[in-house]
Amino acid sequence: MTAGQLEKCPACSGRGYHHCDCWPGDCICGWGDEDCEECRGNGWIDPAYDDDPYLDELPEGEK
Repeated sequence: MTAGQLEKCPACSGRGYHHCDCWPGDCICGWGDEDCEECRGNGWIDPAYDDDPYLDELPEGEK
């Protein structure tokens, strides 16, 4: 992987948001889909920044 190449966000699987608890049915909770805090809703992580909080949550073999 070269510097500057983006990676799919592991927290939201590149969607940029997290489904509410009603998913995959119609939402009845009123919460709705929330933007992913790890990738700020765009679905991609720039690996050049090693201070991204998602790295602390990954198992040792996946870092």
